[in-house]
Amino acid sequence: MDIITALKTGRRVRREGWGNNEHWYDENLSIVKADILADDWEAEQPTVSITREQFDDAWSKAMAEPRNYAQLYLDIVKELGL
Repeated sequence: MDIITALKTGRRVRREGWGNNEHWYDENLSIVKADILADDWEAEQPTVSITREQFDDAWSKAMAEPRNYAQLYLDIVKELGL
């Protein structure tokens, strides 16, 4: 995604090639023109905790109808609010 889209998420952002998970953009990091024009920005993904009961419930709802694996995955993610 571009830098504007990444910043609009409200999460910490970085470019893909910036290395380890600790290297996120902050106001002290200088960026150059190439960074501004790049489309390989990523936003930090939220960390969530779920219980086994929540997962089992989401699984049961998603399995109510036969689906392919891709749709099953999307249904579980939706049920869990991710």
